[in-house]
Amino acid sequence: MNDRLLSLLGLCRRAGRLVIGAEKTREALQRRAVSLVLVASDVAPRTEKEMRHFSGSACPVVRIPQTGRQLSQAIGAPAGTVSVADAGFAKQAMLLIK
Repeated sequence: MNDRLLSLLGLCRRAGRLVIGAEKTREALQRRAVSLVLVASDVAPRTEKEMRHFSGSACPVVRIPQTGRQLSQAIGAPAGTVSVADAGFAKQAMLLIK
């Protein structure tokens, strides 16, 4: 895996600071427990819109160029939507996205 963002997300998962899946991300957003939401490029626009609704202005929701399959492979679990529950990991992910 050459993609630095995906490598970072794998590290974030191993550190226990990654929320995996749309439903769990929704719950974490309601608790204000996440700093960044990432949506894979092949996820339905409706899901992204829903994440934006639940996040409000609490944290950014970003569509990444990687597919759900690539994301799943990087984190070792099926997912099209993940959220980062650590400000440091979120900041580094945003730097890699830009």
